[in-house]
Amino acid sequence: MNDAATAGQEPPKLKRDASGALDNSSLADLIEWFLNFDERTARIRHEMSNELFLWKQADDEANGVPTYPFENAEARFAIGV
Repeated sequence: MNDAATAGQEPPKLKRDASGALDNSSLADLIEWFLNFDERTARIRHEMSNELFLWKQADDEANGVPTYPFENAEARFAIGV
């Protein structure tokens, strides 16, 4: 990640309850933080990334390569994570 962009923006800490089980809301907060601040996610959300993804999907289909009909690059990225 870009240090300048995240200066003072540390990811939230995971929390545990009294029995030691992971607090689900703290996990959700951590995932949301990465979706909002992670550089790799920002690249996938860039409109040119989606344009390239759609072109590749169309090219694969035209050449007989089986594809899954993801709506966009971000949806495809979510499966890969």
